[in-house]
Amino acid sequence: MIQKIFLAALLAAFLPRAAVADELVLERPIARNAVSLHVLSLGARSLSVEYERFVLPPKLSVAAGFGIRDNAGGEYEAMTVAAGAEVRYWFSGRAVWSRLGPGNMAGPYVAGRLDLARTSTRDDVLDESLGSTVTVAESIAAGYRFVAFRRLEITPSLGVSVRTEIDTSGRLSPWTRGAAVAGLTLGWLF
Repeated sequence: MIQKIFLAALLAAFLPRAAVADELVLERPIARNAVSLHVLSLGARSLSVEYERFVLPPKLSVAAGFGIRDNAGGEYEAMTVAAGAEVRYWFSGRAVWSRLGPGNMAGPYVAGRLDLARTSTRDDVLDESLGSTVTVAESIAAGYRFVAFRRLEITPSLGVSVRTEIDTSGRLSPWTRGAAVAGLTLGWLF
C-alpha cells in the first residue's frame, strides 16, 4: 500500500512538469528573417537575391533585394543592376503543411514594391557607350509562402507593375507601360 501511495505521489510530482515540458516542446519559434533567391532570374542570365525581415510581427515584413543581369549578346554588351524594396502584409501567418506555428512569414500575403534599375549598353565593335536608362517600377502583388522541411521557403507570386524608363542622356522622352509580374523565390527562414 505504501508503495502505491509513493508511486502516486511521485507521478503527481512529475506530471505537471512533464505537461509544461510538452508545451515547451510544442511551442514553435517565429522565423523573423528570410534569405531568398529569385528562381526565375536564373533563366534570364541574371541573379537576384533578397533579404526579408519581420518588422511588426505577426503581420508586416519588409524585404530588400539586389539583382544583376547580362542583357545583350553578339556585338553589344548590356548590363543591368537593380535594387528593390518591398512591404508585405501577412494575412494568417501560417501555411498549409508547415511545421511553423502561427505568426510567421508564411501563408497568403499582399505586397507593395518599388524597384530601381540602371541599364548600360555598349557597342563592342566600335568600343563606345550607347547610353544608359534608369527604370523605376512600382508593383502590387499577391503570393503564398509554403514552408517545407521546417525552414525552406517556396514563394510564388503574381502581380501588376507600372514601369517608367528614363534615358539618362535626355535625348529620349520617358516611356511608361504596364506589365504583369510573376515571381518565385526559394530560400531559408531563420
